[in-house]
Amino acid sequence: QGRRGSRPASALFSSEEQLHNLFVATLGPMGEKLFLEQRDKGITLDNIQILLSELADQEILSPTRQAEFMLLAAKVLDKPSTL
Repeated sequence: QGRRGSRPASALFSSEEQLHNLFVATLGPMGEKLFLEQRDKGITLDNIQILLSELADQEILSPTRQAEFMLLAAKVLDKPSTL
């Protein structure tokens, strides 16, 4: 009751909103700032991969979380991940 069809919740959000949620869920408050920076630069998988590599090098993000993030970002952007 109250549900319309069987569309997944993710289909209700734009790619930008999904990526924003991914950044914040993965990186906490820092994710908000990093998302806005990426959005201003132009969100591409290449840019995201560079950012995540930098975060992994600084030990802010584990290699496992980096790989998970890239897979989810690639799915949102509807492109295969190269990681």
